Amino acid sequence: MARVNVGHITLNVEETGDGPVFLFIPGLVRLLNAWQYQIDEFSKRYRCISLDHRVAGDSDRPALDQYSTEDIAGDVIALRDKLSIGKAHAAGTSTGGAILQNLAIDHGDRLGCCVFSNTWTKADEYIRRV
Repeated sequence: MARVNVGHITLNVEETGDGPVFLFIPGLVRLLNAWQYQIDEFSKRYRCISLDHRVAGDSDRPALDQYSTEDIAGDVIALRDKLSIGKAHAAGTSTGGAILQNLAIDHGDRLGCCVFSNTWTKADEYIRRV
């Protein structure tokens, strides 16, 4: 595991495998290893990257009362820029799926396939703030 400073925050990141990039985004209270079974298989053909998003696991815990899935999507884009990742496939579960929705809407040109698992759409203001 590595801690990667993306400018405004430091994220805990794990990377394994070679090939096209496949990004795995966990839910709010899960850690980067939440995707381990999938990564074990996918890393045979893909460069798999998973992360602890802000306030999870070993990533930074900014002193904010609230933050949004849009904020975390910005962290993911900053990580991709830091790692020089152009287009990537991505999977997100639960809150990770909501984060991936933001990525798809705002940065769709940087995504290949998207896998949304156990997530939601059209969240009200309460659920958008985590």
